[in-house]
Amino acid sequence: MKARLPVGLAALALIVSLSPGPDSQGVVIGPPILAGIAREPLLVHNVSGGTLTGPINTNLTLFGDGSWHYSSRSSFLGTETIVVETGAVAPSVVKDLYKNLLAAGAGSLPDQTFAVSDVPLNTLTFMRPATNAFAHTFSYFIGVDGYGDVQTLIGDFISTHIPTGGTTSSS
Repeated sequence: MKARLPVGLAALALIVSLSPGPDSQGVVIGPPILAGIAREPLLVHNVSGGTLTGPINTNLTLFGDGSWHYSSRSSFLGTETIVVETGAVAPSVVKDLYKNLLAAGAGSLPDQTFAVSDVPLNTLTFMRPATNAFAHTFSYFIGVDGYGDVQTLIGDFISTHIPTGGTTSSS
């Protein structure tokens, strides 16, 4: 009598062998091979507060599959502007941004220890790419020291991949 590997077990072994493994930094980003939600959030960046010309609130949520949501509400000398956009980039773009943010310290930066008036507060929640992800959240007012690299990376992503380029037009 021949020993047979159950078909389900063989299929599972094949799926697991084809799933993406971590790269040299242990980062796996992209759609999962096994059943699951491909849209695990990787970062949420919020800018909120008052400026000399009026209040501003922007929010960027970026997912591992490359999809993103961006919203902005601001007031410039009494004229209110609201922008809401969704879109997607290649998962490789997200992976590169994630690695660069990790190298810039987004996974370990503390809250900035000083406050500045008339400058909105930036808050970044940076998550591991997993269903049961741990997250690291920190806030800063001014992009100096390590915060500047993080701010530049996120600003470059917004200006390159979001149709409004992070700028708004009156509605």
